[in-house]
Amino acid sequence: MKNKISTILLLILIIPFCVSCSSKGQSMHGNLCEHHYVQKITAPTCVAQGYTTNTCSLCGDCYTDNYKAALGHDFIEGTATYSCSRCGHYQDAGFSFELDQYGKYYTLTGVTSKECISNGILDIPYKHLGLPVSSISRNAFITFRKDIVKIIFHSNIKKIGVGLLSNADVQETSAAALTEVVFDSDCANIDIECSAFYNCEKLEKVEFPTGCFSSVDANGSKVNFHLFENTKYYSSNVIEENGLFYIQDILLSSNSSKVSNNIEIKAGTRVIGNYVFHDNTNIKRVTIPTSVTGIGGSAFKNCVNMTDIIYTGTKAEFKKIKIGNGAFLNDTNTYITYVEGE
Repeated sequence: MKNKISTILLLILIIPFCVSCSSKGQSMHGNLCEHHYVQKITAPTCVAQGYTTNTCSLCGDCYTDNYKAALGHDFIEGTATYSCSRCGHYQDAGFSFELDQYGKYYTLTGVTSKECISNGILDIPYKHLGLPVSSISRNAFITFRKDIVKIIFHSNIKKIGVGLLSNADVQETSAAALTEVVFDSDCANIDIECSAFYNCEKLEKVEFPTGCFSSVDANGSKVNFHLFENTKYYSSNVIEENGLFYIQDILLSSNSSKVSNNIEIKAGTRVIGNYVFHDNTNIKRVTIPTSVTGIGGSAFKNCVNMTDIIYTGTKAEFKKIKIGNGAFLNDTNTYITYVEGE
């Protein structure tokens, strides 16, 4: 009997004893387990990532790997709106809208639930109740500013209001979570009010093709508020030349103490943003290249000592430039010279 008990004890010491492993490959008692993992695959959905769960059939040790990104919605156009071909989610669900006075388009006025935020992504809808969604009102996304990490704008949007995720008139207690903004390849002729992305300090990536913005609107009331102000994207991508600050082909702002009284906006510049030279009394002459297609509101407002604008093209070409409200307000002594004639 004694020998039998000794044999059993010896077997217990030799055979690995596996109970609820505390880490992969080792039991709580320090004995190695020759794990036999059974895999369970969880496929990704439109809004959730996929992964593989590996569970040891001997000791219960468990870990996950082989992560697959969420698929995202595959919106297909329907009669009244767009819906996902995979899960049936409606693109305009979770938003609020307001019909224009002529009944031709909708303005997106707000986000009413997290239903429209997929993995932190806010995909702006193309249409609502069969009509296009053409504009976004000011402060539209403030309520869910902590949840929105990425916004995708499509070519249907022609107007974006002030402070989408933050009220520029109120000191916010928490900054927006937004890190990325994407404009699709057909977003020409879009007007973005100044301070649209105000207080989005974490915003570091903005995707837009050359030629995306036709002008920057003038409805904002704050002086020197420019597109992407106070964002990581601006500080990382802005280029300063002689006191003028550019991002790609947009002139966003200027430093009045650095610019000379004879300003030459560089060739290739397409947009002169709002308030860029507002109240600069040192400017006497400015040269505008033919590449400019839009001049923002109040861009040269109260430049009372500016006497000459030199436009490198023709008068007919200058007339095609989209000019915002009050762009040259109180510039009464300014004379325009067209280098290429009438």
